[in-house]
Amino acid sequence: EFNDWERKSEYAMKRDEAAGCWWITCTGFEAGKEYMFQYMTGNEDTRLRLSDPYSEITYSDKDQWISTSTYPDLRAYPTATKGYVSAFEIGREAYDWQVTDFEIEDKDDLIIYELLIRDFTDKRNLQGVMEKMDYLENLGINAIELMPVQEFDNRHSWGYDPNSYFALDKDYGTREMYKKFIDECHRRGIAVLFDVVYNHLTGASTLAKMYFRHCRTGANNPWFNQVTPHPYGVYHDLNHADPFVSGLVKESLVYLLNEYKIDGFRFDLTKGFTNITCDEG
Repeated sequence: EFNDWERKSEYAMKRDEAAGCWWITCTGFEAGKEYMFQYMTGNEDTRLRLSDPYSEITYSDKDQWISTSTYPDLRAYPTATKGYVSAFEIGREAYDWQVTDFEIEDKDDLIIYELLIRDFTDKRNLQGVMEKMDYLENLGINAIELMPVQEFDNRHSWGYDPNSYFALDKDYGTREMYKKFIDECHRRGIAVLFDVVYNHLTGASTLAKMYFRHCRTGANNPWFNQVTPHPYGVYHDLNHADPFVSGLVKESLVYLLNEYKIDGFRFDLTKGFTNITCDEG
């Protein structure tokens, strides 16, 4: 947003072949202020505007439907661009965790409540779940498994259509609200598990969009299988034999453990993690 979403030569990224990455140094940012950004690739005919797949927060034009009670002070989506937009903030205030030493008492004796935030209460957000914590605790459960909350495409889906693994979906609340909910669960002795979807990403994902041909992943995409090698294909199938993909998954899991103090995961569609073709199996 600091160059009005236009291509300008002073913001062209530089290539470091030895490190295998593109880079740029930007200055003049204020601590505590969020800045939106995208990457732009291609020429005039193939231009793409892309979010950062490692971004902790993304914005899209679907955000206009999010209520202020769900996400107070939500920033307006920039009309001068399109697609998912990333953001960063220098010196962002850290969340003050009230429970810092929570541990699951017995991992072999979990009574898990699977919860879809959108359908659990009329408020359809984390605030609504927080208001029902007495009810959940009185059920005698000791773990809550949240159905997918990593950024997903369809506002009315169950979340199994992810496009980003580091950003949590704003339809349910702010990053601070997620942490406040987890903190409250821990205070009550309830573990929090995330249902995570690492088999596939949608076409809105930066990693899919960068190498796209018609309605499917391009054959030159280094991270996806153009044709799903197993009978469990959904959206765009990640190639888990690729070192970058396996690294991405591991970094995402570590991030969720450290940043949100998640206690465990339920892996969706694990059969799809294989890259063995049907005739090989």
